[in-house]
Amino acid sequence: MTTKTRHILILCDLQCNSPVIEKVGCNENKYIYPPIKVGNPTYKNEYKTIHYYTPEHLLQLKHNFHSVSSVTDVFDKLILKRSNSSTPMKIVTAISENIDSTSFIRSSLNKLCQSNMSQILKELKTQVRTVNDAKIVLDILFKKAVNEKKFTGLYVDFYKQLQTILLSTREEVGKEMPKILLDNAQHLFINIPEKTEEDQKTEEDLDIMKFEFLGNCRLISELYKSGLVKSALPVLCMNQLVNGGLIALEALAQLMSEIGSINQKEIKPIKDKIVQRVKEESLPKRYCIILENGLKALGFNEKLM
Repeated sequence: MTTKTRHILILCDLQCNSPVIEKVGCNENKYIYPPIKVGNPTYKNEYKTIHYYTPEHLLQLKHNFHSVSSVTDVFDKLILKRSNSSTPMKIVTAISENIDSTSFIRSSLNKLCQSNMSQILKELKTQVRTVNDAKIVLDILFKKAVNEKKFTGLYVDFYKQLQTILLSTREEVGKEMPKILLDNAQHLFINIPEKTEEDQKTEEDLDIMKFEFLGNCRLISELYKSGLVKSALPVLCMNQLVNGGLIALEALAQLMSEIGSINQKEIKPIKDKIVQRVKEESLPKRYCIILENGLKALGFNEKLM
């Protein structure tokens, strides 16, 4: 038996809000919005029936709790598609471009690991076009290196490779990178708090200060051991730390322990200052021990206790 196909268009009478069923041909195109085919065809007797709904009727069904969910879903998709197509184009400004670039750089560095370093380098070398771009990258990289001490070596290696790439592609930017990094590294050591200043701070402030000092010392030692900075930087930092309070002395001890080989003539005044402070001040035993171990790592056999 031959199956006949019939197309049923379901209209919505906007005056009485009730559906009106009308039989139409499959190629009808007399409506502002083409009717939407909904659901699978139904078979009854010798007829295959295909239902079409107008957007107006779908709107009516959307407010009817007894309507079939698949029908209203089609309406939702239609409305979403139209609303997306009418979304105004985003206006791009210098500020928005800068924000987008910073977000991209931060997102890329958050994913950085040893296995994907080459890929991240390719992504960021296209972002670093000016000295200001390099400053954004290094500011983020510097903070991550300080805050994530386990990965300081990774970030230093990334910096080294990025600078090498930029020296060959954008020489002016590549030459400015060490200066930007040194400015960041030295910033924390400009005003080292003394013991009396530490006593006035809250425990929370002291914890933050200690975290930052130890992170900076780890970064400086990694930069020095990688050959990216000369001994003048760690020596400068030690000279600042040796006059500070207990947190600064703990950071000094760590820096001496991690810095590796360094000319003893450059750091002898620092060693003498440590010995003087131990003799004149009643430093806690723990600090005497860690400072003695730091001096030993630099080749001095000075006994502080």
